[in-house]
Amino acid sequence: MKLSKYYKKLQVDDGVYAIYNSLIMDVIFVDNDELERIEHLLVVNRDELVILLEAGIYIYDDETDNHALELKRNTLKMRMGKVNTIYIILTNACNLRCTYCAVKNIADKEQFSEVEYLKMDVIDKFIEGYMRYAIKEAVENVDIIFYGGEPLLVWNSLAYFIQKTEKSKIKFSYSIVTNGTLLTEQMVRFCKEHGVNIGISLDGPKYINDMSRVFSTNKGSVYDIVIKNLELLKKNGVRATLSITISLEVINNKESFLDWLDRI
Repeated sequence: MKLSKYYKKLQVDDGVYAIYNSLIMDVIFVDNDELERIEHLLVVNRDELVILLEAGIYIYDDETDNHALELKRNTLKMRMGKVNTIYIILTNACNLRCTYCAVKNIADKEQFSEVEYLKMDVIDKFIEGYMRYAIKEAVENVDIIFYGGEPLLVWNSLAYFIQKTEKSKIKFSYSIVTNGTLLTEQMVRFCKEHGVNIGISLDGPKYINDMSRVFSTNKGSVYDIVIKNLELLKKNGVRATLSITISLEVINNKESFLDWLDRI
C-alpha cells in the first residue's frame, strides 16, 4: 500500500487541506493531523481505508496507477475524439488592464503575481509530443489558436511555433486572438505570408470600448490605436475578425453599437 503518484494536496483554509487523485478528482477534506496520518499510511480503520482507495489516494501498486491513467485516456478519447484544436497560452502578461478581465482580477487578488512566458524548449517539447500523437491518431488538420495574456508580447515565440510546424505533413491552421494594439507592419506581413487569421478584441464605438479596455499605463486611447491597426491589416489584404464582449454599455447603447458595427 502506498500513496498514488497522482496524489495531490491543496491548503484551502487555515489547517484544512483538500486531498485528491488528479485523475479521479474525488476530493477529501482533512485537517493537519489527518493529513499527516494519511501521508504516513497510518489508517485508523477499514472504512477509512476503503474511502482512500476509492478516491485513488492509496493504491496497492504501480499497476493501479497505470490502469487508472489508461482508463482516463480512453474515456477522454471517447468523449473528445481526436485532439485537433489547441489553444497556446504564450504568456499571462498583457499591456492592457481591461476592467472585466479574469486574469487581471486574479492578479489583483494576488493569487498569482509572476509574469510567465512559454519558453522555447517547452514549445519544442510540446511540438515533438503532439506530432507523435498526431501521427499515431492519423490527425490531418490542426487548428492552433494563440492566446494570452497578449500573445503579441512574445512575437518571437509565436513566429517560431508557426515556422516550426508549418513544414509538417500535417496541415496546421493558425489564429491569433489579440487586443490589436501591438501590431506592426512586419507582423502583418508575416501573418499574410503564413496564412495566419487575426482576431481583434474591440467592444464597440470609442466611448464604449475605452470605458473598459484601457492601457496598463492608463494613458492613451486603446480604440484609436486598434482602428489604426485595422487599417494596416486592410492595407495589406489581411482580413480580421472582431471579438466583442457584450457589456451592459453595449446593451444599453445597442442602436449606436449596431450602427458602428455596420460602418466598421
